[in-house]
Amino acid sequence: MTQAYSEELLSHLVELRGLQLATTWCDHVRWYEIDTTEDLQVQSDFSVERKVEACLEKGENSMLKYLWDPANAITTGGLLFSSLSLFLALSNRLELSIATALWAVLSDHLDGIVAAHTKHRHPDVAKMGKSLDGFADIMYGAVLPAVILIQLSGASVFALVAGTTLLAAGAIRLSYFANFGRLRDGRFLGVPLSYDIPVMAIIFLARPLVPDEFFVHFTLSTFVLLAGLHVAPIRVPAPNMTMYVAISLFAVTASSALGLRGLS
Repeated sequence: MTQAYSEELLSHLVELRGLQLATTWCDHVRWYEIDTTEDLQVQSDFSVERKVEACLEKGENSMLKYLWDPANAITTGGLLFSSLSLFLALSNRLELSIATALWAVLSDHLDGIVAAHTKHRHPDVAKMGKSLDGFADIMYGAVLPAVILIQLSGASVFALVAGTTLLAAGAIRLSYFANFGRLRDGRFLGVPLSYDIPVMAIIFLARPLVPDEFFVHFTLSTFVLLAGLHVAPIRVPAPNMTMYVAISLFAVTASSALGLRGLS
């Protein structure tokens, strides 16, 4: 009834009153007359959103459609690096494993930047990306270090304790972050899991300088401590652009050094 009346009124205004419309956009009960550049931008924004929604509806029964999003594709790439790193760790090629895992760390930092700068990102795509990112974090930030610790120590009881503690702390931390996010001041509560692989890389870079027996105990002890810091009530600043650049440079340099050592 309302729609029929609106169409009749619009027809009357156009034919008898000389109303001129360049282009119109109707979105449910909202009506826009486009006669300025600002109105045109509003119409363009709605058009893009409509196209995204249409694409998602078209592939309603497909999970893989969400991977076309650039940020989600990067997160998936990070998972592939984690998978390769896990294979190398289980093959006892630990330097190569850590070198590969550093690229998973880079992917984790990059996907957030890309997601923040992606315009018209559909809420469903963002929700999928948030869940996918959480699984990527637990893989490279807890599962992978735990496997490396077990391999490094020859499956000792201390490694079992360290690995279990790390996995439990990682799961608790990520569950907290998924529900509550950052603190009001923008900081993280507890040390993020993204610190684990860079710390592991620093320790392994120094390995030639340390006796093997001391190296193993030191590494296991460090990660027990780090597991505690993941759930500790401390405030950790979120990385800024300078930190992202520093992390990227370190990851590339350390990955190259460990990779060359692992291949030699």
